[in-house]
Amino acid sequence: VVNRNMSPIETEFEKWCSSMLIVAKNRYAGMAKWTEGDYHDAKLYVKGIELKQNRLPTIMKRVMSETIEGLLTGVTEEEMTTSLTELINGVVKGEVDATQLCINAKLSRNLEDYTVLGESRRGAAWANRVLGKGYRKGSNFLSTLSSDGSYIAFCDPEEIKGIATIGYKHLAERFIINKVTPYYKIAGFDIQPLINALNGVSGLEWL
Repeated sequence: VVNRNMSPIETEFEKWCSSMLIVAKNRYAGMAKWTEGDYHDAKLYVKGIELKQNRLPTIMKRVMSETIEGLLTGVTEEEMTTSLTELINGVVKGEVDATQLCINAKLSRNLEDYTVLGESRRGAAWANRVLGKGYRKGSNFLSTLSSDGSYIAFCDPEEIKGIATIGYKHLAERFIINKVTPYYKIAGFDIQPLINALNGVSGLEWL
């Protein structure tokens, strides 16, 4: 019927999802249980949402995956907020492996050939200037935020000891709170406990 009504356009039924989360046009996620004629265990399927790119920080991919899958499988607000609050506390306190908070970057050109230096490129420029790294076209490195919110880069976090410090609070805000906020709004969850955790007041109790 669909193909007849949409002729000459032909459609094909590819997936069936037991639950769906639609963020915007061409940005959605679902728990797929049927794919191209085969039933299988529920599997997270995403379209147009930052989740799979290898360059993204590991912590961000973990947060996005757990948040989206949690909403699709009925995880309660309390459970999700507790889990994210614990993670934010760990990041802010520097208890999370620093490499999980880094972008895996690679220069496709020499720095002087870029018209504008984007995030990780600014980190590479800092590393060349301060650490004497000599990153050029083809160089691979890790890039993250420093305590003053600027981008820095290195091959190993040990290289910046005594020179710069990783901006754990900036990273928790950018890669956890900012990323989950749209999904909290969709679900009608309260984002304030996460902001409190970021600011170190998650344990406040009213007397």
